[in-house]
Amino acid sequence: MLLAWRLIRADALPIWAPLALGLFDDLVSGQPLGLGIATWTICFFMIDMIDERLMFRDFWQNWLIAAGGTAFYLVVGRLTAVRFGAPVDTVLLLQVLASIMLFPVISLLCAWLDRDYEPA
Repeated sequence: MLLAWRLIRADALPIWAPLALGLFDDLVSGQPLGLGIATWTICFFMIDMIDERLMFRDFWQNWLIAAGGTAFYLVVGRLTAVRFGAPVDTVLLLQVLASIMLFPVISLLCAWLDRDYEPA
């Protein structure tokens, strides 16, 4: 949801949003403290770098960017929180694929929630 908001409307979230929401993610998910903060901030920086390079983005590019950010977050979380011999790679792959496939639904939800917004 965080990546969908950032990709649809860059001005909807303040610059400190990945820090606060990453901290909340760390507290709720049980990941090591600081993992969500670091990974979501890196994802936001990467999206900003992509925004500087591209003149415009379409839905397919947003989907690809969100897929990369989500996969990055989940893989880094697996590498830091689970020992290497643990048999969680299949479950991780299914979680990454499910997250990628659900991005259009989440993106539509964000656009629907933002439908009445009028900039000041």
